[in-house]
Amino acid sequence: MKFFRFLTMLLLGILLNVNLTSCSKDEIIPDTEQGDNNDGSEDEDKVVHPNGIPSDIPNNLIYYITIDDIIIRFKNEDVFGGAKIVSNTYSSTNGYGTIEFASEVTAIESNAFSGKKTFTYITIPTSVTSIGERAFYDCSGLRSVTIPGNVRSIDDEAFSGCSGLTSITIPNSLTSIDGWTFADCTGLTTVTIGSGVEKIYKYAFGNCSNLLNVYCHAENVPVASSYAFSYTPIQNATLHVPAASVESYKATEPWSGFGRIVALTE
Repeated sequence: MKFFRFLTMLLLGILLNVNLTSCSKDEIIPDTEQGDNNDGSEDEDKVVHPNGIPSDIPNNLIYYITIDDIIIRFKNEDVFGGAKIVSNTYSSTNGYGTIEFASEVTAIESNAFSGKKTFTYITIPTSVTSIGERAFYDCSGLRSVTIPGNVRSIDDEAFSGCSGLTSITIPNSLTSIDGWTFADCTGLTTVTIGSGVEKIYKYAFGNCSNLLNVYCHAENVPVASSYAFSYTPIQNATLHVPAASVESYKATEPWSGFGRIVALTE
């Protein structure tokens, strides 16, 4: 009996050794050690359009996607900086809608898309320089939007209540973030603030309850209202700022309320 027990243990040891030595390095190293980039530093200039939407979009066109493949209709069509709508169609075959204008779009004015909950994606022409008050207010179905680099102003509550947004990038062209601009965007986990921002007004990011990372590229600490992040648990979030400005952010409210303040990485 002892001999057979010894023989069994010997064979088991040989089998285990073969299995271990045959494993590749990639199979042994956990996924978390293979260079995943979770710092939120995506290529900000790269715009990916879903559902086959063309990548080169003229400034007199807006493309959008809705949950139910139904056209977005407007009570007041004169909310695009004087650009008149020529046609508004939706192709269930292509999977997106197209709004065509007689001229380039320079503004998304107040309440333009307010309360329209069915669309999940929209393109904003690069010619747009301003986004009006409540322009996208309570568009809770909106999952993705790119704010063009030419936008100079975004008014109060422009994206308030867009609870489906998970990330937003504020371009370098913007110098201030108005009150309630992104309030109640409860799905937001990542915010990128451009280098040109100097002021942030009250409740700009109020009640963004899932915020995890803010990447602020402004070397001079923006003057922010003490209520800018009200009801947002910034004590659980990380603030990423230029290396030379880390100590300045740590010494300035409300930025000092972030759980971690670290240097931006390239």
